[in-house]
Amino acid sequence: MRHKSFITLIIIIALISSLYSIAAPIDAKADNDKREPSAEQIYRDGIQRSHGDHITVLKGQQVKDLFLFGGSADIAGTVKNDVVTINTDVTLRSTATVNEKVVMLGGRLTQEDGAKIKEGIYRIDSGKDAINSMFMGFAAFAGLEMAKLMALIVLVLSAVIINMLLAEHIQKVIDFIAPQKNAVIGIGIGTAIVWAALSAAFILARWGIPLVALLSSIAAILSFIGFIILSTAIGSKINDRMNWPNASWSTALTGSLVICIVAAIPIVGMLIIAVTLVLSLGISVSYIFHLINNRKRTLKA
Repeated sequence: MRHKSFITLIIIIALISSLYSIAAPIDAKADNDKREPSAEQIYRDGIQRSHGDHITVLKGQQVKDLFLFGGSADIAGTVKNDVVTINTDVTLRSTATVNEKVVMLGGRLTQEDGAKIKEGIYRIDSGKDAINSMFMGFAAFAGLEMAKLMALIVLVLSAVIINMLLAEHIQKVIDFIAPQKNAVIGIGIGTAIVWAALSAAFILARWGIPLVALLSSIAAILSFIGFIILSTAIGSKINDRMNWPNASWSTALTGSLVICIVAAIPIVGMLIIAVTLVLSLGISVSYIFHLINNRKRTLKA
């Protein structure tokens, strides 16, 4: 009965959030129309442009940074920080000042006498725009994969260390969720829907961004806690079948490694990550409700 009430509450919150999401764009559009930035504001806050734009910084104007992909830039004013370009032709007039670096991947640089670059010019140029773009794509891909690998290593080590410190408490949670797997899955799905609906609604409202950050932080913490418990439960079953040591660190290591390895598989990995997040949220939220109900019974007694 308690789980049915929770699911009903989730549906109501999701419907309200959806209605708000439909209505909010009208207000957001009105706010954007009222607060259209002036040219001076754009220059003062910095410039970011995508492929093919031509950027001009006039004499006497200042920008924080220039990030350009393709197109061209004509700079006669001051750039407070860096100029970073990919396949962009840059012209620095005699009155131009760059307070930090000019970093260029491809493109041409024309620097008139009198132009000042305080921290130097860094250029990589293969001579062909296509190869420069491929190099940038490969570097971005390699950096992303390295970041993913480091995140997985931290996740596995965290699961092992926390399991060694809190083995008894984690086992209590596993014993609690084992008989009610369907309820845990339902609560996990419901929690994910509520989080997504509220986040979408708050994103559309200018004042809601901090709330989205707060909701995301809470969801991340709950998911991390649930992941540790889930990885321990999976690792325990695998170790039993393989007749491996069933120490707390061993089960956490086995389970977290299995989840992370499967999650790294293309396409299938995305599904595994989604399922893991739902189960992790379900485990954490279910146990929180269990603790709250126990507290209420204790107070009544």
